[in-house]
Amino acid sequence: MDGGSAAGEAPAATATGSGTATANGKATGKSGAGASATSAPISPVEPVSNATAVTAPAPPGQENACIKSEAMTVSQSLWGIDAMDGTLDGKYEYDLTGAKVHVYVLDSGVRFDHPEFSGSRADMPFTAKTLADDRQAAQLTDCTGHGTHVGAVIAGHTVGVAKQATVHALRIIGCDKTGSVSDAIEALNWVAANLQTPAVINLSLGSTDTLSGFTLPNAISALVNKGVHVVIAAGNSAVDACSSITPSTPSLLNIPNTYVVGALGHPAATDLAQGKYLPKIATFSNTGSCVKYWAPGVDIWSASNRSIAVDADVTAFESRQGTSQAAPMVAGAIALHLQASPTLTPADLTKSLSANGLALPWGGAHGHRVRLGVPARDLHDQ
Repeated sequence: MDGGSAAGEAPAATATGSGTATANGKATGKSGAGASATSAPISPVEPVSNATAVTAPAPPGQENACIKSEAMTVSQSLWGIDAMDGTLDGKYEYDLTGAKVHVYVLDSGVRFDHPEFSGSRADMPFTAKTLADDRQAAQLTDCTGHGTHVGAVIAGHTVGVAKQATVHALRIIGCDKTGSVSDAIEALNWVAANLQTPAVINLSLGSTDTLSGFTLPNAISALVNKGVHVVIAAGNSAVDACSSITPSTPSLLNIPNTYVVGALGHPAATDLAQGKYLPKIATFSNTGSCVKYWAPGVDIWSASNRSIAVDADVTAFESRQGTSQAAPMVAGAIALHLQASPTLTPADLTKSLSANGLALPWGGAHGHRVRLGVPARDLHDQ
């Protein structure tokens, strides 16, 4: 879910049962097990703004995760990936790139000719049948820019976490910034039938509300059981997204062995100067006991779907914020883990993260401690 865009609107989707989502992410209409999954609309929430990052793993057998073989100098606008290597020193240092890992992005599409994807590292093999007649689709592979931004956070050549991962865009959000639960299910079924492993799915389509039945959660669970790592945005409504969830409540946020991601805010200037990042939960981010992973989601600079040929430094990139940006940070970090350990299962990785994650102070009412993103520096022995 997007919290906002510094260069125009580009929302992520919120599944809200048989109702639609308003600009603040709250749903109207009915939801619950009795609603029809095929008729439920997915409407994108309006963006909020900016993001951060999580630390990357060392290669297998390397005892000191701080030893880096490559370094990329970054500007302060890329503070998110700067934080990925565990420090804020103006450099993103990394050993792993996500090579040979497949990341499936269910979103508004991806402008795969963008230089961030190095030509051949992104494709769009699936477009929902309901979007086949979308007139703008013939001209743009991503009408809203949301999917392009998300995809580049995961695997962009300069702005991404896993710089050589392969991005497969599944277009389920149309030029009118809406889609349907049935389109999402169709896309997940396509992934299951055409799966290339190791694999990560990014769903910046999270909802604070119940879905229209168990069909979509069940489709996600089936992929998790096949070893696919599924990352889900927690939402931007600044509410406890988990308090109303029960075992009998269909929701994207309570699927076992998935990664539900909340957004962390931009560090203060003094934190940057000291090379430290003291994370705080972004004011718009949903929270709660089911939101177990946290990553930068404010001021995230990434690829745009706009003109590349003219003044590319300005028009081909933009800043956005939201849990839509935090989720792909985690998806990129998981891709790095899978490059190092291709057979790592969702159950194994979620268990390790829960045991080894960087605990953060929690001011909520649940009495638990949240953990920072995918604390990959603690998992170098995976």
